[in-house]
Amino acid sequence: MKQYASDLQTFLGMNEIEVKVYENEQYLQSMKEAKRLEQLELEWTVDPFVETILNSLKNFGSIEMRTQTSSIEFTRAKNKQAQLQVVTTKKTIDDVKLILQKEITIDGTDIRGCCMSAEGGMLYTDYQVKDASLTVIASDYKLKYKMLINPSYGFDITLVDESTVAITSADSQVKDGIDIIDIKNQRKIKFIALPGRSWGITRDHDSLFVCVDKLGIYKVNTLEGTTSRVIRCNLPVCSYVAVYTDKIYYTNYEDDSVFCCDRNGTRVWAFKDEFVLKEPVGIAVDNNGNVYVVGEKSSNVVIISSDGKHHTELLTEDNGLTSPSAIFLDRENRKLFVANTMKTAFLYNIS
Repeated sequence: MKQYASDLQTFLGMNEIEVKVYENEQYLQSMKEAKRLEQLELEWTVDPFVETILNSLKNFGSIEMRTQTSSIEFTRAKNKQAQLQVVTTKKTIDDVKLILQKEITIDGTDIRGCCMSAEGGMLYTDYQVKDASLTVIASDYKLKYKMLINPSYGFDITLVDESTVAITSADSQVKDGIDIIDIKNQRKIKFIALPGRSWGITRDHDSLFVCVDKLGIYKVNTLEGTTSRVIRCNLPVCSYVAVYTDKIYYTNYEDDSVFCCDRNGTRVWAFKDEFVLKEPVGIAVDNNGNVYVVGEKSSNVVIISSDGKHHTELLTEDNGLTSPSAIFLDRENRKLFVANTMKTAFLYNIS
């Protein structure tokens, strides 16, 4: 406008634009104040007497109209200019806070795996050459039962569905693979053989991902019964694995490293800081792709950002950690279950 118009024309034109902007601003603001931008929901409730319509029909149902507060916010970026801005703040690992819900006394001398049921119950494995066991604690923190899982050495555990879990056999001298256990009836129902000693395990939809000693990470399709290697690497014993969206994460306690790969096995990033994380074992991932890792020798829980570039300590010895080994994150209910190798475990709410 300034290039082709005179000063007077520019002044008049800008004045007219300001008037129009102001008028539209007032119109939008009036709509918000009149609640015309609020969302409406219609809900239909079926009357139970419809089933006996011939004898006792009263009505077919009811319709209820609800209002929901509009999520649209108005922000003036400059005087006389109205803008609709959607402000989204991406949370960082520094925003993650843990609130202790319960400190739990646990039985066992070498706890290596833990998880939680949909009902809020807690399960953990006691890794033993003889008398390895699975312990189940109810949501009220009372012991439900403890069952032996021989000849498996009972290393790591993951839920398969609401009634079954999968437990790796570790360095059992009898067989290498995974026991599928019915936790409702307290019995083994299936064994899945693997080509080597199995350690960390996790579930993603209909598949189990397992760390196999010296061979890498294997994927077991629980519906089709097929097994395939997805990451080829020389994994040491006591490696753990986690899966989230299109990424696979695993720990290597021998070189104090944490790795993130895509589903094809291509490395995305690696994390190693011996001053912060020593002998990383249990691993979990939240809904933002942040990675939670247990340091057994450093007695801490470290959170690593989704890109692997940032980290911070979430829990330390000051929080009661003593050689922790296992971790489980309930993404839906935002709970974190962390277990020491013996005596105590901790349940946290994630804020």
